[in-house]
Amino acid sequence: MNYIRDFLEINSKDTNEEVIENLLFLSVAVLSEIILDRLHFEKNKDLKEFTTEILLESYKDYLFDSRPALYARIIKDLRDYKMKNQDHFLQLEQNIQEFLSTKYNEEFEGNIQNETSKKTPSGDNKKQKNGNKKVIEGWRSIIES
Repeated sequence: MNYIRDFLEINSKDTNEEVIENLLFLSVAVLSEIILDRLHFEKNKDLKEFTTEILLESYKDYLFDSRPALYARIIKDLRDYKMKNQDHFLQLEQNIQEFLSTKYNEEFEGNIQNETSKKTPSGDNKKQKNGNKKVIEGWRSIIES
């Protein structure tokens, strides 16, 4: 997920041509994860809220029947905005960055909580590990005899 971190680190308020190219390049990868993977939106209809609130676009219903078609249309629109309306393009990129930063901050906090709970094994886990060792030792003695 280095490309997501790289995308979030770019200053989307910068109007330098190289920065804008990098934003477009990385947003293609980022949007593929958001739209094509079912990580953030399990159902296709849930993407409608994302497109209206984050991408500020109201697409026709038939595009939500196929994630690849929706993705292609969004990328086409982003490329058009980059060429014809850079201010709108930069606003969309900021919206995507805000969306990702909230999603990945929540995920990061969840991973930290999971790791701390894994580091402190409960008594049940210790009993299960000891039980597994006894079974393995029992089978080992049978095999060796």
